Amino acid sequence: MLLLSCIGLMCGCKTAPPGPPTDSLAAVVIQEKTQIEIARTVSQVFQDAGYTPTPIPANNRMMLVFDKPGSTSANVVYGDWSGGVWFRAKVDIRSFDATSQIIECDAYRVLGRGDTRFEEENRLSKLYKGAYQDLLNKVKATLNP
Repeated sequence: MLLLSCIGLMCGCKTAPPGPPTDSLAAVVIQEKTQIEIARTVSQVFQDAGYTPTPIPANNRMMLVFDKPGSTSANVVYGDWSGGVWFRAKVDIRSFDATSQIIECDAYRVLGRGDTRFEEENRLSKLYKGAYQDLLNKVKATLNP
């Protein structure tokens, strides 16, 4: 018992640095850039990471959607007879304050991609945050070096 207590104290609790207020999987705030500049950079970063832009219906939001085929292991674990697993990132760009924009990203595991009757999106848990936060951090580093 004493050993477990010592290990717990040595590891400690690590708190995450304060970020923008959001319920999304990953988010960053960009200063002094327009939504169009941000959208172009987001698109480039996600395409460089192997994602493909996906058309979405017209709407009044600045949203981008990207799909990427799942790995072999993801297909074994999550796939079914209907086809492979895809990962979908939905990136929303909106005003944060007078000079800032917030980029929020939510990610989904998609089965039956492209089939309007059977496509199924399952939101990824916070365990997957790191990969998507890294992509948004690349966007921020590109726009605000």
